[in-house]
Amino acid sequence: MTLQDLWLMIKHYSRWVILVPIICGVLAGGAGALLGMVNGSVHTAASTLAVIDPTGLVSSTSLANLVNVFAQDQAELESGGDSGVTVKTEVDSSTQSIKFEVAAPSEQTSLDVANRLAERTADAAQSALVEQGTAYMEAVDEMGSEPLTEEGTYINTGATADERAAALRSCFFSVSSATKVEAGGMVSLFVKYLTIGILGGLFLVVCSLILVDSVKRPMKSSKDVEAVTDLPVWAVSDSRQAGERLWMNIQFAAKSHIKSICLLPVSGGKQTGIKEAISEAISEEPSGDMGNSSIRVEACDSIEKSIVGARIAKEASVTIVTAVCWKDLEPALCGVLEELQLASANVIGIVLLSGEEAM
Repeated sequence: MTLQDLWLMIKHYSRWVILVPIICGVLAGGAGALLGMVNGSVHTAASTLAVIDPTGLVSSTSLANLVNVFAQDQAELESGGDSGVTVKTEVDSSTQSIKFEVAAPSEQTSLDVANRLAERTADAAQSALVEQGTAYMEAVDEMGSEPLTEEGTYINTGATADERAAALRSCFFSVSSATKVEAGGMVSLFVKYLTIGILGGLFLVVCSLILVDSVKRPMKSSKDVEAVTDLPVWAVSDSRQAGERLWMNIQFAAKSHIKSICLLPVSGGKQTGIKEAISEAISEEPSGDMGNSSIRVEACDSIEKSIVGARIAKEASVTIVTAVCWKDLEPALCGVLEELQLASANVIGIVLLSGEEAM
């Protein structure tokens, strides 16, 4: 499906594209409001802990993961139980930082817990780094200042033990304390879930349209017809001029004398409106070498309803296949054309009608 096809689908099913997201949004918003009423107000505060290595010897990823271990331990101590406190941690290896997001029943609790988490994690991680640095200094006394090659350390390979010790001891932490609280009561939850519901409903509708198009393959425009056949496609948009235009195109496409015209729909009933329009155009044209006054126009039922249409098409001078946008499918059109080919019908073109013009 191309973007143009998707846009045509959205325009055609615009009612559902608008209605479904609204319904999903209202339902999700109501669920959010109910959740807010049950759980009461929720206040969220966030603090950030960043570790800085002035030497540049410490692996940023390993250092961030080390700090995250202590952050998870502290988060487990603060969250859970009957306190109503929930903690989320987010690691950013590129900046070597940990973000603590705390949700609590009161503003002060969320602020206190967020700041306490950052400070305690910094103290625990600092102690671990100093301890590791001391271990490297002890290694200097045993083996001298030789490069260490063991795996699983926080220092980039090639550094000596004393360089590693100095790097770990020089790391320091910067805490960005939580200073503001975001309220998450019934109204905010309603707005949040309403937005999620609308976006989710829109996504559902778009996915459904793509699925319908890929499975059913409805004819949306003349390009869809041209993709499955080399026959000329005559799109009718003005019913008053439809007959004259079609009759002119039929005369251009016909390679022999026209005695009768068969109008065969892909599906549905007889296209009597097209028959009347062509018949009127023929009657208003002066009779000449073509013998217009004696031309018969036969509007048949589709082949799926009656095989009579195929017989009439076989005997007619020319056959016109009529298809309706969005109602008729590409596979159905291909099936009709194959049937007419077996019947040796002289199919000279396809008339593509909009839903309003199909009669």
